[in-house]
Formats: sequence, C-alpha cells, structure tokens
Amino acid sequence: MPLILNLETTGDVLSVCLSKNGEIISEFISSQERSHSEELVPAVNQVLERAGILPKQLDAIALTSGPGSYTGIRVGSSFAKASCLALGCNLIAVPSTLVQANAFIDSSSNDFANSIIVSTIDARRMEIWYSVYDKQLNQLEKVQAAIPDNDFLRFMYPTKEIIVSGNGAEKLKSVLYDKSYHFDTNYRINAIELSKISLKYCKSWIYTNIMTFTPIYGKDFFLPKNQHSFKIFK
Repeated sequence: MPLILNLETTGDVLSVCLSKNGEIISEFISSQERSHSEELVPAVNQVLERAGILPKQLDAIALTSGPGSYTGIRVGSSFAKASCLALGCNLIAVPSTLVQANAFIDSSSNDFANSIIVSTIDARRMEIWYSVYDKQLNQLEKVQAAIPDNDFLRFMYPTKEIIVSGNGAEKLKSVLYDKSYHFDTNYRINAIELSKISLKYCKSWIYTNIMTFTPIYGKDFFLPKNQHSFKIFK
C-alpha cells in the first residue's frame, strides 16, 4: 500500500497531505497566502507526526511541478528532490494543469464524449498558462503560455465542445463568446487532488528522474522577504 507525501506549492496557499493507498491519513492547509518557504518544512513535519510516520517509511514524494508561482515551485521542487535523494524514495512530478483537469472531470456529471478540457492557470495580466486534455486525460497540447483571443483553440478543434477550467477561466470569459465554450472557474489544485494522480502513478511505476527533473516554471508573482535555506525535515 503506497505511502505518499503530496506537496502542492504552485498556488497561493500551501497544502500538504499524506496518503496511504489513496486514503488521506493526515493533511495540512495553510491559513496564510504566499508563505511556502516559511511553512513547508514545519507542515511536512506536522503531517508526518500526526500520522505517526517516519520520513524513511515514505514510498514516494509527489509534487505539483507547475506552472504557477515561480517561488512556490522552486521551494517545493528543491525540497522534494533533496528529500527523495536523502531518503532513497521515488519522486512523482505532476503538472498543475493535469491536477486541475482530473479534479474537474471527477466533479462533473458530463460524459465529455465530444469535449476537450482546457486546464488553465492565471499568469497575471491577460496571460494564462494552459494545457489541453481529452476525457481520458491524454494530453493533446503541452503546457504553454498564451494571450487568448476570441478564436482561442477553435481552429484546432472546430467540432469540439471546449470546456475551460481553472482560475484562468474567468479571464477567458471576457474574450470567448462562442456558445461552444463552457467555463468552470473553480480552482481545484491542492494536495488531496494531487494524491489521486500520485497513487495512479505509483501503482503504474511512473516516476520522475530526480537528477533530470525540471519544473514547469510560471510567473514570479511573489518573493519571500528573507531568502534562507531550510533543513530536510527536522
């Protein structure tokens, strides 16, 4: 039964959870925004202590690999890589857009027979980060940045219902008027939603090479007041 530490550091709010064979046995959600560098290590220690789990018992550490906050991604990926190397456990890196798309599909009664899901992350100003998935979560378009116009993706998918999901959807509602576009503005990226994918990856032995892993960096929209290093766990 895989024991996975799940880290979500790409958004404004840090979340961490520990899952055992898909069941959440301990969780932390920050009450502050943009506090990842200060809170990540204490949050991980708290989650493990509550569950009575030692770091060496972990089978894998999973993280959202971006896009999103540059600082949050850097903090999360540095911690995850260093911890995996120190503990000898596996690394699972999942794009934020895939977590969003999977969470949306799980929450919807739509059969998505003729749909594509455009999973979006707000990149500030008029930009978004996005990736496109089908109902089986096959990636049709890689993660990329865009300033959408009123024909966004229409020429590529002329016969498809286009469902725009994520915190970039609100921004797209102001430029996409065609009735074939549908919008889900809920931001669904968190450690619990990540755990649903990390379990599948772990059971299928889909791991990320620690030495060659590179996050998908997004916009740098906050910086910690003091740059400092952190210890791995206690």
